[in-house]
Amino acid sequence: MADVDANSIAERINALANDAASKILACRDSANRDLATAREQANDLVDKIDKAIKRYDRQKLDVSELADKAAILQSRLDAVESILDGVQDKAEAVADMIGKVVHLKSSPAMQMTAASIEGDGRILCMWMDGPVLAEAPIPFAALEVSSQEAAVKKHALDTPIQELGLSVRSLNCLLAEGMKTVGDVGSYLQLLKLPNMGKRGALEVQDRLRELGIEIPQYPNQ
Repeated sequence: MADVDANSIAERINALANDAASKILACRDSANRDLATAREQANDLVDKIDKAIKRYDRQKLDVSELADKAAILQSRLDAVESILDGVQDKAEAVADMIGKVVHLKSSPAMQMTAASIEGDGRILCMWMDGPVLAEAPIPFAALEVSSQEAAVKKHALDTPIQELGLSVRSLNCLLAEGMKTVGDVGSYLQLLKLPNMGKRGALEVQDRLRELGIEIPQYPNQ
């Protein structure tokens, strides 16, 4: 049953990843089209400025007045370009977040995976809530990408005990104490005190954890 659940979760994550890739491309295409349209409008505005200058020149308006009006139009054009740059930057930031480990800015300890782009500036995030795969759309502004080191460590801590490649005796000792993942393993001294574990078994567990880049303390609360 655990293998079936794991396969179902993997299939769902793969499906979401494929969907996310399609949405990223669609989002970028849409952003590029919007940017092209806005630039066309900006160019039209520049043409209007040139025509206005010629018209005012023909009407022999005061040069200083004309310059002021041209400056106002240029200022508005600059504002439009600034807004367009902001929109483009945000679209790229949202697209780059997909597939990465993220967390809430208000709760850095809660690690999630940004799975796909949702509407209204939200990103579908997935995380393990105990044995259950939970998901929810979360506003992009409330998220930030977790550091690679923290993400890798969390992934390692979530590794099931059965995947460590331990001997049957060491594995059974851990499972008998209710240890299901790497994160459940305590100190080296605690391992030594487990029934039937012994020094050889404790060293075996310690070596397997080191292969994952995890160094357990010698003593509890160290």
